[in-house]
Amino acid sequence: MPDFQRKAGLWTNEQKSQLIESLILRIPLPAFYFDGSENDNWIVIDGLQRLTTIKEFFVDATLKLSGLEFLKDLDGCTVTDMPRVYIRRMKETSIINYIINPGAPINLKYNIFKRINTGGLKLEPQEIRHALFQGFATKYLKELSDMPLFKKATGYSIRTERMLDREFVLRFIAFYEMGVEKYDGSIDDYLNKAMEILNKKYPKDEGYVENITRKFTLALDTTYETFGRFSFRRMPDLYKRRTISKALFEAWTSILAHHDVDELQKFVAHKKQIIQEYMEMFQDDEFNGCITSGKASSVRKMFDKIGQLVESYI
Repeated sequence: MPDFQRKAGLWTNEQKSQLIESLILRIPLPAFYFDGSENDNWIVIDGLQRLTTIKEFFVDATLKLSGLEFLKDLDGCTVTDMPRVYIRRMKETSIINYIINPGAPINLKYNIFKRINTGGLKLEPQEIRHALFQGFATKYLKELSDMPLFKKATGYSIRTERMLDREFVLRFIAFYEMGVEKYDGSIDDYLNKAMEILNKKYPKDEGYVENITRKFTLALDTTYETFGRFSFRRMPDLYKRRTISKALFEAWTSILAHHDVDELQKFVAHKKQIIQEYMEMFQDDEFNGCITSGKASSVRKMFDKIGQLVESYI
């Protein structure tokens, strides 16, 4: 089962109960959407919480109704306490299912996931990628995001429950592997491509993956040794610690990863001067704009600025 699908059962008991109440009242349910790429293992695109609720009520018999809006006399009931007439109504409910057929292009599937997921627990982009690119890539991102050094270098501040930590790792891999020159402004397509590359290359070249792990570790260690708790953050001064920036993370890690150990040690040895110059860069409105833009030209300018700073001290 894809990792994001293990996050079933996130609804409150009241939300679950109101779904069961809707079934009894014969209120039509929204359609369910599935990815049917694998005949024996469909992936739920939209409707996971509803399916989980139905299972808890009918199969597990563990859901005790509460907070009902219209059928208040059923508060406290489980399926075993339910009048048979209501059970029959629910079993006769018509459900509409849509299935994405095998062979659909990955980017098409990704966009279908994005457009359909409009509910209260909308999937995050990285959760969608983990559904579509099951294999080595999904396991490897988890492995790297679980590294103590990654957590330390990012100040233990990147949320894990919606796979944001894995997206950060993927951003490093994408820019390290493909280079900023191949980034065209569509971060989704760019990261999807990186997932595809990981799944294709690993079976053929284990050394490729070992190199990524080693380079990622060196980049994280160098950044933390240089900037400490301000790593991957804007630095207007040393008294305010801003939130982690995805853009700064992908830039610093992928740029530093292209240098060897001796060069990185030389870089760290000049950290006082580097911090001073780096802080001055944030006085430039253009540089600040490049960090938040996401446009290909802006991202390249940001990489160029940081790359020039690195090159001047190695």
